[in-house]
This record gives sequence, C-alpha cells and structure tokens, in this order.
Amino acid sequence: MPASAAAGAPSAAQGGGGGGNPFQLATNLYCEKNNVGVLAATSLTTSQQSQGGQVNAGQYLRGVRLVVRAQSASSSVSTFAATVTDWPWNLLTQCDLVNVDGSEILYVMGGYAHYLAQKYGRPWLGDPATWQDAIISGILTPQCTLSLQPEIRWSAGCLANTDTRSQYRIDYTIDTEANFLQGAGTGYTVHPVINITPYLDAWAQPDASDLQGTANQPVPPGLNLQVKRRHQIFTMNASGSDNIFQSALTGNALRLQLLVTRNATNNLRSDNLTDPILWQLDNRSMGKLSTVVAVGTAPWAAGSGLTELWMSQFYDEYFQTKTTSTATSGLQAPTAYVPYQREVGVYAFPRFIKPGTLFGQGWLYTANSTKEIFESTSSASTASATAELITDEVYPVGPVDPSLTDI
Repeated sequence: MPASAAAGAPSAAQGGGGGGNPFQLATNLYCEKNNVGVLAATSLTTSQQSQGGQVNAGQYLRGVRLVVRAQSASSSVSTFAATVTDWPWNLLTQCDLVNVDGSEILYVMGGYAHYLAQKYGRPWLGDPATWQDAIISGILTPQCTLSLQPEIRWSAGCLANTDTRSQYRIDYTIDTEANFLQGAGTGYTVHPVINITPYLDAWAQPDASDLQGTANQPVPPGLNLQVKRRHQIFTMNASGSDNIFQSALTGNALRLQLLVTRNATNNLRSDNLTDPILWQLDNRSMGKLSTVVAVGTAPWAAGSGLTELWMSQFYDEYFQTKTTSTATSGLQAPTAYVPYQREVGVYAFPRFIKPGTLFGQGWLYTANSTKEIFESTSSASTASATAELITDEVYPVGPVDPSLTDI
C-alpha cells in the first residue's frame, strides 16, 4: 500500500502493540463541545457565511460532529422535491477536516457528499438521515448532524490529537438560499434561524494501568492507518453519448467509491447512467454492471438493476426503515420494515469487509500510475449534467495491525 506522510502520526514504536490491556478496552469514548466554530442564531439568507477553527486538543480524535438545529421554523417551500434534493445536508458546503500541517484529510466538498461518505463508508453507525435528531422533510426546518469522521471503526483512522501546539482544524460554510433550495420552491416567507455547534468525538487517553496494576496500552493501534476523502467532478456528454470518467483519485487503497449524477438544472440528482456501467482498473475489467432491468415490477422497475441489487445486498441490514401501520379494532399496530433503496443518482461501490457477517471485498489497492475508469452512456434526459466521484481512501504511516486491514 502506498504510504504518505501524515503530520502527527505515531512511530512504529508507538503503534499500540506490546503487552497489557488493549487500548480499546482500557479507554472510553469521549465527547465535548468544541471551543470554536459555533454558529449562533444565524438567519439563512442570500449570502454565504463561513465558520470553523481549531479542534480542541486532547484525546485521540475520531471525528467532529456539526450539530444543526433550527431556532425558528420557516414556512413551507412549494413543490419541494425531497427525493432528489440534498436537503438538509447541502445547507453546509465547503466542509473539510485539515491536518496539523495544513494538508487536507477530509477534502473540501459539500455537506451532502460528506453525508453519503459517512452513510456508505461507516454503515454500522446507521444512516444519519434516520438518526434520532434528523428532520428530513419538505417543511425545510433544518435539523441534522453532519459527521466529519476520519475514523473507520475500532480506532482505525483515528488521529493523535494530543498536542496543543499542533491542532487539527474544521471549516464549513452556510450556503446561499438559492443553492440549497436547488430551485425546488419559491423561497421562504420567513427565513429560519439556525444554530450549529461542533462537538469533538474521541477515544479518551487511558490511565497508565488498571486497578490491579496491569499496564494499559497507551496508544490506539489504528493510528498507523490514516484516512483521506476526496472528490472529482466530471461534465457529462450530451444525451445518448458515451462518457469515460477517469479517476485522478488513485495512489492509496480505496475502501469506498461513490458516483453521484446530477442534471444541470438546479443541480438536482438524477439517474443519468444507462446500461451498463463499465468499470476498469488498468487492463482488468471490474465488471459490466447493469443499471436497468427490461421487465419486472418494483423493486425491479426501470432505473434499477444489478448495481442497485449489489448495494441492497451490502447495505440492507443497516438501512431498513421501521414503519408502523394504522391500528384497527383496538389491536396494536403491526410494524413492518421497508427494505433499503438507494438515493436517486447515487451509485455506491464499497470495497471493505463488513464486521460480523464477513461479507464484502478487500480494499482496492492502487498506485499513482493506476488508470481507473467508469464508462457509461448518458441517459436521454441528460443535458450538461455532472457526475461526482467521491472516494474514501486509506494509507499506512507505520506498521498496521492485521485485524484493522480491509475493514
């Protein structure tokens, strides 16, 4: 696996090995409100508003949560298309997590791109759109939590955030009303007022030993494995024309790739790839993946195919939605579970092994010279559309615990 230097990374001697109690069992999860980056009582208007700052030093950083809350609600926006707009995640744009040396860890991109990477790259944490605090509706009352999380799981990808002289940084921007509404309504009659509060998620620094005097491992084993998240945007050719999307995001091990296709009008998501999607790595074919099945009924309807079936098989156990039907005759309402269905315009290509079930594939290793392409024909409705490629990548900065590879 290609190695890139990461500021603040531990040496091999600090890798968390040796005897004693394992770090993850000697520590505890820790959370605190970040000192900077709070956006208070801010009205959503026609101008962008930037915020951010240094992440609190101390502990081993798992990620930063941007907690979005509406202080006052707006009136409804007419014709709000909830299935193809990116609300409420696109309220935030230009979000990133910056290393102590100024290099990017989670690169600058929109809130919806970070949301998708969190959902499909760390599915065991659930879909943030169904978290307890999320409001996803046409009322446009912003409430959600956007996680900027480099950690994969079990400390893999966490950051040594223990030096007050070298601190990580987050940045985010509140987008303009015209951008985050995506042309889906006529605008607010009353602008909502929101608050955004960053919270640090971390592994706590453990005590030197337990109550019996047994030494605790002081450093997470996952520090030697670092994460990078990037994206690349392509302009699609005219309807019925061939598109070749050549990735510039190679050089590390890829554990997740997402293609998100959008129409030119208002940047709304749309299924703009037709049958099949050809995926190739150098001279090796990775598959010819169907997007449409000619006949059948839901969910095998137009717009779905093997690409969607692969996604469903991989993610269905995490993303089922519980619904309760109407009670009749005084009986308790029965509960049903709606199977996972992908978002319009979103195509996920996971390359990691799920915990427990051991289902999936190992990381896709690439070099800087690797040629990776996705090829597909533009759909009939495509006109100057775009395709966004989002990657979740990993690379070592020292000896890596074998139990943390391919997860």
